[in-house]
Amino acid sequence: MSVSACRTACFVSSVLLLLSAVVSSAAEARWLRDVPQAWTAAQQAQRPLVIYISKKGCKYCERMTRETLAHPTIQQKLVSGYVLSAFDSQTHRDWAQHFKVQSYPTTLVFSPTGQVLASKIGYVAPQEFYQLLQNLDGGQVPAATRYARQATPAGR
Repeated sequence: MSVSACRTACFVSSVLLLLSAVVSSAAEARWLRDVPQAWTAAQQAQRPLVIYISKKGCKYCERMTRETLAHPTIQQKLVSGYVLSAFDSQTHRDWAQHFKVQSYPTTLVFSPTGQVLASKIGYVAPQEFYQLLQNLDGGQVPAATRYARQATPAGR
């Protein structure tokens, strides 16, 4: 790891630690289980839609839910700027197939118009997830996700 990357990681970690102390009383994120309902809400609110797809028994899904999505700073950021949807791939196989999910967890972020803003496969640490949200808030679409995905939340 380069010195610059180390400094950035240390800075982001410090910010997360500081912010988690400040926002420890933040409202808990409300994850909708119904993707079409979440999609409609995102369009009406003109907010990006975060879709989190997990699988029962997946240790990486459990870890991401426990460490990343439950982190007070991440919760605050999600509540304040996104519509949230989460589902288990075994319960909603049709939606997992619709989004062409092959690994778990999978996190997708769509603009209110259906453009893919981000696609993350696997566990994402709190610092990395926070940085992703910061970039999206600043209008930066990560280079690795600048592609047209065939599936959108609009329907199956």
